[in-house]
Amino acid sequence: MNQAWFNLPLSNTSPPYKATTPALASASTRARHPSPSSLVSEAATPATIPFMRHAARKAAAALLSPPTLPSPSSAPLSPPSPSSAPLLRCPQSLPEAGLGRIPRERVPTPIPFARGCHFHDARWLLDETPKRSAAAWTAVIAGCARAGRHADGMGAFAEMLAEGGAAPNAFVLAAVLRCCSGLGDVESGKRIHGWLLRNGVHLDRVLCNAVLDMYAKSGDYELTKRAFRAMVEVDAVSWNIVISACLQSGDILGSTQLFDESPVRDTSSWNTIISGLMRNGCAAKALDRLYHMARAGVEFNHYTYSTALALAGMLSMLDLGRQLHGRVLTSALEADAFVRSSLMDMYCKCGSIKTAVLVFERWSHLTGDMKFAWSTMIAGYVQNGREEEAFEFFRLMLCEGVAADQFTLTSAVAACANAGMVEQGRMFDIAPTKNVALWTSMLCSYASHGKGRMAIKLFNRMTAEKIKPNEVTLVGVLSACSHGRLVSEGEHFFKLMQEEYGIVPSIEHYNCMVDLYGRAGLLDKANIFINENKIKHESIVWKTLLSACRVHKDMEHAKLASESLIQLEQCDAGSYVMLSNMYATHSKWRDISKLRSLMLERGVRKQPGRSWIHLKNTVHTFVAGDAAHPRSSEIYTYLEKLMERLKELGYTSRIDLVAHDVEEEQRETALKFHSEKLAMAFGIISTPSGTPLRIFKNLRICVDCHEAIKYVSRATDREIVVRDLYRFHHFKDAKCSCEDFW
Repeated sequence: MNQAWFNLPLSNTSPPYKATTPALASASTRARHPSPSSLVSEAATPATIPFMRHAARKAAAALLSPPTLPSPSSAPLSPPSPSSAPLLRCPQSLPEAGLGRIPRERVPTPIPFARGCHFHDARWLLDETPKRSAAAWTAVIAGCARAGRHADGMGAFAEMLAEGGAAPNAFVLAAVLRCCSGLGDVESGKRIHGWLLRNGVHLDRVLCNAVLDMYAKSGDYELTKRAFRAMVEVDAVSWNIVISACLQSGDILGSTQLFDESPVRDTSSWNTIISGLMRNGCAAKALDRLYHMARAGVEFNHYTYSTALALAGMLSMLDLGRQLHGRVLTSALEADAFVRSSLMDMYCKCGSIKTAVLVFERWSHLTGDMKFAWSTMIAGYVQNGREEEAFEFFRLMLCEGVAADQFTLTSAVAACANAGMVEQGRMFDIAPTKNVALWTSMLCSYASHGKGRMAIKLFNRMTAEKIKPNEVTLVGVLSACSHGRLVSEGEHFFKLMQEEYGIVPSIEHYNCMVDLYGRAGLLDKANIFINENKIKHESIVWKTLLSACRVHKDMEHAKLASESLIQLEQCDAGSYVMLSNMYATHSKWRDISKLRSLMLERGVRKQPGRSWIHLKNTVHTFVAGDAAHPRSSEIYTYLEKLMERLKELGYTSRIDLVAHDVEEEQRETALKFHSEKLAMAFGIISTPSGTPLRIFKNLRICVDCHEAIKYVSRATDREIVVRDLYRFHHFKDAKCSCEDFW
C-alpha cells in the first residue's frame, strides 16, 4: 500500500533546529491529559464511588413521588421490560402535553458554573436565588455533568425534584443521564429512561444520545443496539456511540460494517473506528482506515494526529510518521502537548532518536507542564533500554531546578533497576517518602528480571512498613511467583489479595495465575482455573496458555487455546504465529498453509521482527537477513564462525520451528541470520572482550535465538541481556534468568 498519501515534502517534517542533548524521547506511560474529574478540587475518588451511586439512586427514586413531577401518569418508575415499547420511541398514545414535550429553553447566565466558576460558588449563588427557575437548576446540573462532578449533579437533581418548583427540561435530563453513566449507575439510568418512556416525554436527539451513551458505557451492547435501532433521528454522535460500543464488545466485523453503513462520518467517526481497531489489535485494518480518511479529505484534529502517530509507532512506519509530522506543522498543532508527546513516542519507537530529541527541545513553557516533558523523556529512555542515559537525564533535570515528582522518581528507579545499577538501591533508600508507586516499581523490576524471591522479600518489607499494596503491586508479586515457578507462594498471594486487602482480581491477576500454572506444567489446572473463574472471553489467558503449551509440547491444550484465540482476536498476528510455530514443530505443513490463508483472508499482517543495540551514542537496527548495515560483511563472516563454535559446545539449531516444508539445510540458514543474532554479532565485534551486551527486540525472542545466545554467553564469556516484548533475559554461562520459559 502506498505510504506517501499526504503528498507533503518530507523536508518540512522536521523543525530546522539542532539537538544539543544526546537524548532519546518517548511518550510517558501515564495519561497525557487529566480526567475531567481531576480538574476540580473536590473530584471523585474511588472511596466516594459508593456514596455517588447512592446519590444517583436517590435522585432517580425521587421520581417516584407524584407531587414532585407533574406528569400524565404516577405509575412507579422501573427499568423498561423486554415487552415495553421500543427503546427511545415515544409512545403514540400519550398526549404531548405537560411533560409530554419538555421545553428546550435557552439557559441564561445567573449560575456561571459552566464557564469556570467553582462548584461551591455556583451553589452559593443558587442558594441565594429567591426563586430557583429551571434555567438555574439546569446551569448547575449540566455544569456538574461537564466537570465530572456526577455525584453533585445527581444530588442537585434530587433537590430540584424535592423542591417541586420547576420541572426538569431536556438539558437537565440529558445531564442526569450523563451523571448516571459517569457513576456507573446503570440501574438509575434505566429507571429514568423507563420514566421517560411511560410518561410520553418527547425524546429529541440530545436525549436519545444521552440514553444511548448510558447503555453503551454500561457495557451492554445488546441494549445499546436496541436503543439505536429504535431512534427515529440519528446523527454522527449516535453512530459514533454505537460503533464505539460495538468495538468495546470485540465485534470487529460488526463495527466496521456499522461504520460503512453510517451516512454521516465526521472526524470523530473516523477517530472512533481507527482508535478502536488499534485497541483490538487490528493495526493493519486501522492503517487502511487512516488511508481512507486522508483520501476522503476529512479534516484531522489533535486526537486524529495523536492516534495516527501512535499507529505509525506501533507499526514502526517512520515514513508515515514523518508525513504526519509535516501535517502537524502545517496545521499549527505542534504546540499541543498531547500531539507533541505522541510525536516523541512515534520517533522513539521508530528508532529516530535525534528527531525525538528535537521535538523535546522545542517544548516550551507555553506548550504545557515542563515537569511532564522531562518525565516523558525519562520514561522514554527506560522504554528504549537506555537506562544509564535516563538516569543522567534525571540528574540534569534536577540541575535545571525541576522538582522530581513521584512519577519521575519511579521512572528513575526503574531505569536503575533495569540496568542493574547500584544507584537503584541508593535512590530507593534515600527517597524522602516512599509511596506505593515507588515500592511497586522496585518490586516489578525484580519480577521482570526473574528475581522472584527478592520481589517477595521486598513485598514483605513493604507491608511491614504499613504501606498498603494496590492492584499493580499484587500483579508484580504474582508475576514474580510465576517467573520463579513458585506455585504455592502464588496461590497464597492470590488468596491474600482478596481476603486481606480486599482487592477484587482483575484480568491481570487472573493471567498471572494462568501463567503460574502454565510455567509449572500444570496445564490441566490452568484450563480448569480459566473455566472456574469465567474468564474464557479474555484472549490474554489463552495466549498465556498457548505459550505454555509451546514449551511443554502439549498439542491437545494448544489446539483448545488456539481455537479460542482465533475466535476472540481475529486480527492479532501473535496468536497465529504461536500456533504456526506449534504446527511447524510437529511438521503439520497443511495446517500451516490453512492458517496462512486464514490470515490473508482476515487481513492479518505480521509485524516484522526488529532488533537493535546501542553503542557509542548510536542505535544500530537489524532485521532478519539484513544486508544494509555498513559492516554487514564482517557481521556475517563472524556469525558463520560463531555458529560452528556453538555446535562444538552442544548447540543444535531448532529447525523444527521453521514454518516451511524445505530441506534441513535451508531451514538452518533461515534461522542463522535472525535479527537478534545479527545485533549480537555486531555487538561482539564492536566491543572489547568480556563487555556486557544489551540487545532489544520488538517481538518475543525466538526459541532458536534464545538457545543460541545461551551458548554464546559461555563461548565469549560475556553477560548478554536481551529485552524482548515481554521481559528481560539475562544470559550468563549458558543459562538464562527466565529458566527457558517466557
